[in-house]
Amino acid sequence: MNLCFTETIEDYPGYLICRDGRVLSLARKTKRTGNKTHKGINHLTIPGKILKSLLDKSNGYYSVRLSRNGKTKKLYIHTLLGKAFIPNPENKRCINHINGDKTDNRLSNLEWVTHWENNDHSLNVLKKNVKDKSVVQMANGKTIKIFPKLKDVKKDGFSISPIGQRCRGNIKGSYRGFNWVFK
Repeated sequence: MNLCFTETIEDYPGYLICRDGRVLSLARKTKRTGNKTHKGINHLTIPGKILKSLLDKSNGYYSVRLSRNGKTKKLYIHTLLGKAFIPNPENKRCINHINGDKTDNRLSNLEWVTHWENNDHSLNVLKKNVKDKSVVQMANGKTIKIFPKLKDVKKDGFSISPIGQRCRGNIKGSYRGFNWVFK
């Protein structure tokens, strides 16, 4: 077993995290369900293992699923790394990828920021303004109209925010009878 797993994960004592973002599930014993016993033993030992992290296609971040008290939750690797290894004396709430690459979870690429600092970094440092992206208005799977920029939807009486949220995948479903995607 690699000895780099040095920090427990906050609120998840059955897991450790390594500085490179690998997450280890610790060995544990569970009770067998029903009347199933094996040679008088009513528990089962589950060995520890390195968990597979998955790339969330809706937002581009790596995540793992951790369980506690029978409930499973998806947690982002960059946030787990920040909580475990990066000091946060100002108690900021977000972890920012300094180079803008959401898959680059090296500790040197992560920093604690406020929501405002994170937004400012995206707009002013990385120049990622979703209002400048092309948007497709769709109905029944067919293209109705292509807006050269998200902010152009205002000319047709639509609001930018609900369309942008749907294009980014933050909200599912239609808005004012149409589906919306970035081109």
